[in-house]
Amino acid sequence: MTDAILTDERVLALAAKVRIEPGLPDRPGNPPARVRAEWTDGTVIEAAADGPPELNVDGVRAKFLECTEFGRLPEPEGLWDWLAAAAGTVGQFRSRANWPG
Repeated sequence: MTDAILTDERVLALAAKVRIEPGLPDRPGNPPARVRAEWTDGTVIEAAADGPPELNVDGVRAKFLECTEFGRLPEPEGLWDWLAAAAGTVGQFRSRANWPG
């Protein structure tokens, strides 16, 4: 994603069609979400999520590196290695579904 997307007419036109309808409970972390898309031909697509996506170690690492890149943190690979060492080994990271909290 770049800053240019914020002025892209196609993106702005699509964003103008989005409505946010509060109504689901709010909670820290990963609150529940529902998405409903209605197409001009009458097709309706719906999806819901009530919790974080499940990630294995590789998924957690990829998400970490993506976030650190977005945050422009220096040396994300080194930071990951340092955190993994602090945890003992990367193998001690468990599926996100099993993390406390």
